[in-house]
Amino acid sequence: MADKKRKAAPVYFKMPMVSRDPVLSSAGKPLDPWAGIRAPSSTHSPHVELDGEHDGTSSAHPPQKKAKAPSERMKQFLRWAGRVQSTILEREEGPVYPVRCTAPCPSVITSEETVYRCFDCYHPPIECQSCVVAAHQRNPFHRVEEWQPALGFWQRRSLFDLGLVIQLGHREGPCYSSDPPRRTTIVHEHGIHSALIKFCECRKDVDEPSIPQPLQLIKFGLFPGSWRTPETAFTINGLRDYHLLSLQSPITAMDYVAYLRRSTDGVQPDEAKDRYRELNTAMREFTFLRSARRASQEPKEELPQGGLAVRCPACPQPGVNMAPDWDKRLDEDAYLDTLFYSVDGNFHHSQKMKPMDPNDAPLTKGAGYFVHEDDFAEYQARVKPPKKEDSSCNKFAALGHGRYTGRVSGIVGMTCSRHMFVIPNSLVDLVAGEGFAWGDFSQLSGLQPWLHVLKLLCRGYDVNCQYDVKFALRLAEFRRNFSHLKSVKTTHFPPTRSLIPKFHAAAHTVMCGVYRSYNYTPGVGMTDGEAAERIWAAFNALAIRTKEMTAGHRHDVINDFHSDMNVRRVHSMPQALAAKHRNARLQLADAANHLEAMESKIEDKATLQEWRRAEAEWECAVLDPAKHKKLRNPYLLDKSKGLTEKQLVDMMNRMREARKEQSIGPLGVIHQGLVLERQREQLLDELEGDNSDNISQGLTLRCGEYISRLAAWTTSRDTCIGPLINAAEKLVREKDASTDPHPSDAEPLSPSSSGTSSRVHRSMRIVPYLPPDLQNESCADSRLGPDFPFRDTQHDCGSIEKGLPPVRSPTGKSDLWQDVYNTTVLLPSAYDIRVLRQTCMQDMVKLEDELRRAQARDALDDLRTAIIGREAYKIQKKHVAGKKHTSRATFNIRNMEDDVREAANRYRRLRIALIALGMEESDDTFRLLWRGDVARYTLDAQHKVLGESSQSKPWIWEHYTYAAAEGDAQYQSFYDDGGYLLII
Repeated sequence: MADKKRKAAPVYFKMPMVSRDPVLSSAGKPLDPWAGIRAPSSTHSPHVELDGEHDGTSSAHPPQKKAKAPSERMKQFLRWAGRVQSTILEREEGPVYPVRCTAPCPSVITSEETVYRCFDCYHPPIECQSCVVAAHQRNPFHRVEEWQPALGFWQRRSLFDLGLVIQLGHREGPCYSSDPPRRTTIVHEHGIHSALIKFCECRKDVDEPSIPQPLQLIKFGLFPGSWRTPETAFTINGLRDYHLLSLQSPITAMDYVAYLRRSTDGVQPDEAKDRYRELNTAMREFTFLRSARRASQEPKEELPQGGLAVRCPACPQPGVNMAPDWDKRLDEDAYLDTLFYSVDGNFHHSQKMKPMDPNDAPLTKGAGYFVHEDDFAEYQARVKPPKKEDSSCNKFAALGHGRYTGRVSGIVGMTCSRHMFVIPNSLVDLVAGEGFAWGDFSQLSGLQPWLHVLKLLCRGYDVNCQYDVKFALRLAEFRRNFSHLKSVKTTHFPPTRSLIPKFHAAAHTVMCGVYRSYNYTPGVGMTDGEAAERIWAAFNALAIRTKEMTAGHRHDVINDFHSDMNVRRVHSMPQALAAKHRNARLQLADAANHLEAMESKIEDKATLQEWRRAEAEWECAVLDPAKHKKLRNPYLLDKSKGLTEKQLVDMMNRMREARKEQSIGPLGVIHQGLVLERQREQLLDELEGDNSDNISQGLTLRCGEYISRLAAWTTSRDTCIGPLINAAEKLVREKDASTDPHPSDAEPLSPSSSGTSSRVHRSMRIVPYLPPDLQNESCADSRLGPDFPFRDTQHDCGSIEKGLPPVRSPTGKSDLWQDVYNTTVLLPSAYDIRVLRQTCMQDMVKLEDELRRAQARDALDDLRTAIIGREAYKIQKKHVAGKKHTSRATFNIRNMEDDVREAANRYRRLRIALIALGMEESDDTFRLLWRGDVARYTLDAQHKVLGESSQSKPWIWEHYTYAAAEGDAQYQSFYDDGGYLLII
């Protein structure tokens, strides 16, 4: 073939090597080695950047990537999209003739000859047929394409159609066997191929047969679809890919084969061979081999009990992870060696009632997470079918109260409560329902490694209250009838703490939910008993596959799935346990501090000692269910001694009325100002809630009365407090003039101008002010500000998330709202701290400070009462029926939410006023009120919710006193201390 001159020669370029040290220009500035390879713009200018990632500074290193918002990322992409599309299409362009074939082939291909390229190779050369076949002897399943000049595109071809033959048994060179190649279907990770495979018939010795064909395939990297004369094989990498996808997605075998067929031929996928049945069989065999290899077990029919399962490395295993003298521990320390496990049923994993092989046994029989299938079959045949269990508490599905279909209605099994491992040899197939007999067999089989060893077990089961009633009788019957079963050798249980998982406790009676609570049982810690529910959440997605499978195949797939889950938990256990340990230490310290603070508020030490004695008695007796009926629970409130909401509200009203007694002089003026200040906020709240076009007449009259009262109060204020404020202001200005070379020209504010000034209404937005130490520094080094003599309030509003009262925006408000908003009540707290520090102001500051502290305590009282009312209405809503009653409860809840919001914001404004008067920011009594602090605190165990025991208690509930009933001697101090007892 003539060697002609090419029309266009390929251009190659190399990325610049980036040094760790900056390269300097002649001017001594570092050069940017990335400048020459930045992406050009759509105008092909080499100096215009498209993505804006570079800031124009020179650097010896590429700029660090910054996370972009999706909108910015898409805008960036659209600037690139046109050129990216053009570059992709360039890959589909045809060859430029003449084409020189790759070395050592001397051919120069003209337009009359066929050329090929590989779809899966990177930078694929354009080659002739013989060269492309020779180059893929080690990559026989790459997809090649043939250029069709008449059609103008690259068409997919098979290497085997071009003459490629896979030679087995020889790494190099041909096999001289006379047998012709066999057409074999190969299922690869990117498609289904029809390959030519030549098996080796060579023998090492005359008396020895040749290597079996299935083993030749495996040596090459193919897994045979059958074991006599394989006509289908799967690449081992493809089986690994599908195995991982099925565990993570989980994708069904049918969907995976459909994907492969579409990958083979996207136009007519049905033309590709269907290997769904063969894939199911091969995957079952392949995963069994992987499980045996991981467990160091020989893949055979009889395997050790649980030999293929992955056990929890953190649960007690004598001789493995327990102290050498663990069996000598005292009884009170037995919880250190306790196995915590949960029993639960799952009705998603059923099996359809359809024709299937009745003799199909699992490859993992007795070696995985199911009980030994042969032993359970005998047990199931001799035990009466489960019926609806009698219940004095609830009607869970575990008691047979449900509808069930299929050959298998679900499974019941055991999990490690603390580490979420499925316990080997514990899963049982259910028939018709979760009868107690099936739960018995699950525990007897799964607990075999521990029953004869450990001193204490802790079982979580959502029906433990009913399950325990005849548990001993069922065990005795099991010993009489099934002591010969090889998978169950020990049937005697050590002492077992039988508890109700926290999430299910709410569905039980108080006797069950509290006396069997994980919260109040010694030695349990923060275990919640709900590990099984978390496992089922991930496990249920597998049911769409397993319900269609035969019995043996179903067990093999489920065993493999649970092994994968357990393996992943082993890998993540160091980080998970370390995080739990850190959280536990923080929670322990927080709980200890909280308990110490609460006990320090109890003056009656005799009562405190009685409570401790009752708790100690509880911890000893609660472990024996026989004592529950006569055992007094110290964690349940005596509702007969709790104050009703009406009693609380009536007494608070009487206390408030007593506090509103008129006083003479500055105290009376400041007290009236505080009353007007609160009235102003209440009117603004009501006006914001009403339609500006439909304000009630009563509300209008109240606004007018407020403005009139404010005008009268302003006169009293100017007479009583105004001269003191003017004197203090004058002293500050004189001091500032003596130290400042440019004294302020501002004139003193006339007392009469402080009534309805539109400028000073900002002083009502009471928010965090500078702490005293910062205020001292600012006063010493700065001139008087433009707001003097008032304090700077430009940051006096913000987000509730930061503990600030909300911003009041005048936009869109009614004229009446504007009139009220533009008024102000000028109390000492509205003035600059330098004014308040003058000697003449000390008495005024002290009076307002005392009154505001009382108001702040009242605000916290109102906040706690509103939270109690809100939660009480929520409980009421759960126990009422009918639209009328639920609507009324919802209305009441919304009203209480408004009261909670109003009390919280009132407290926030009062706290900042106190800071303006000189209170420390770190004051322990009046702390910053975050959104998370405005929450319930349930003392009554009956109404606790899941997760509440691990949360920190809001500080607003730290100071309270127990009041037995109205009229108690302690009742007065109960209100004086500003505390409430949450009685819901």
